[in-house]
Amino acid sequence: VDVCIPVVGGPSAGKTCYINMAISELEKTAEAKHGLKFDYAFTPLNNYASTIDALRHHQLPDKTTDMRLQYYQFYLTPKKEKVKRLISLCDVAGEIYKDGDMMGQQIGFRYSDAFMVIIDPLSVQMYREEVERRFRISGYGASTMSIDAILSRLVTTLENMYGISAKTMLKTDVAIVFTKCDIPGLDEIIGNTAVARCMRSKNVSQLEASNIVCEAFLRKYGEDNFANSIKSKFHSVQFFTCSALGYDRNSAQYTPDGVEEPIYWIYNKIFG
Repeated sequence: VDVCIPVVGGPSAGKTCYINMAISELEKTAEAKHGLKFDYAFTPLNNYASTIDALRHHQLPDKTTDMRLQYYQFYLTPKKEKVKRLISLCDVAGEIYKDGDMMGQQIGFRYSDAFMVIIDPLSVQMYREEVERRFRISGYGASTMSIDAILSRLVTTLENMYGISAKTMLKTDVAIVFTKCDIPGLDEIIGNTAVARCMRSKNVSQLEASNIVCEAFLRKYGEDNFANSIKSKFHSVQFFTCSALGYDRNSAQYTPDGVEEPIYWIYNKIFG
């Protein structure tokens, strides 16, 4: 069984770092936490092994420049099942989202089973301007491409590929993943602290609380159109927050937090 998940996001949003760290965490925890046997499926076009080795030595991966979908593949299979489940996370240079024609050439989008949209909080202009008044953001490699423009081009591309109208909902699940939640103060707004507070005050589940605080963040900082569009166009939407590098970037080793949860959510949506 094959599952294709394009990972969408603008330049410097942190897609490549996220993908590699998420696979590394799945390798460590999938069996113990979820009873899923993990097997990495080597493909010659990606450099997962060398990237993870570099990250373990505190070196960030090179920026993705390939304008074609690059597949990171692994199996997640329940212990008692014989049929393997191949998961493909598809990375591509964020620059393609500036060019509708180039996006239309990504045939892999047509065969996607779900999408993962990576959002750098610093790409939200009003929030970035607020943060810049408090400290220098150069260390976070801010992505400045509009998330609304990325979503609009993605939706238009899918409508053209499937031959559907703008009013037709796409029967696809989408995980919206805010990265770089180690930005000082962000945990209190959309991270674990904010989610826990929301769960207590509104008596809701963790996933519901994550949706509430992330949508509130988008609307507070002027991204109402993105919030409305994503909910109206896709079958099921879930917000997540994570830090691919960990909250203490000065520690001897990067310690990611929350990177694997969006993948488990998509897996459960597909396989039940």
